[in-house]
Amino acid sequence: MFSPITTLYTYFPLQFYIRITIDLLIMVFGVFLAARMYRKRKFDKVQQAACIVLFMWGAIVLLFTVLGRRSHNDYELNYNLELFSCYRQIFVEYDKSMLKTALQNILMFVPIGFTLFIVFNNKHRVLISIAVSFGLSLFIEICQLFLKSGIFELDDLLNNTIGGLIGIILCLTVSLIYHKVRKNHRKEDSVVSEGNR
Repeated sequence: MFSPITTLYTYFPLQFYIRITIDLLIMVFGVFLAARMYRKRKFDKVQQAACIVLFMWGAIVLLFTVLGRRSHNDYELNYNLELFSCYRQIFVEYDKSMLKTALQNILMFVPIGFTLFIVFNNKHRVLISIAVSFGLSLFIEICQLFLKSGIFELDDLLNNTIGGLIGIILCLTVSLIYHKVRKNHRKEDSVVSEGNR
């Protein structure tokens, strides 16, 4: 007999709803934290926006890497502790699918590194941003291992951290260009104002 509840449960199991709820709570927490830090004047508007984007993107990454995946039912924990194995497959075996996977793992963490560099606005922000990128990647890999929703791989840790570092470098480059352009505009404005006197 057809049952709408049974059909909904088949297509959208309880585990799926729990994982989506966790993901939404992470996003809400990010918005709440950004608003609170802005009210306490610990964040400016740019840092507040970066914090919100960081939590939103982090929640999306968690959804695609851990929370949105089905757990496999075998009893063994899947892991690959061979460092640079993906690069061996790319450059020695010419594995295009592995190249795509490595690039995805790098690109996925570029926005995280970029936004972290804005959020942590202090002299140690490069090290903090790299450490947080690595920590988030390690958290994802451990979750994949124990929730059996993927494979714990050292190469994923490496590629995610490289992605975070690229994001930091991009943010630093954009910041330097922005400050240089502003400095040039100020010089031009001062020359024009002196010429008008």
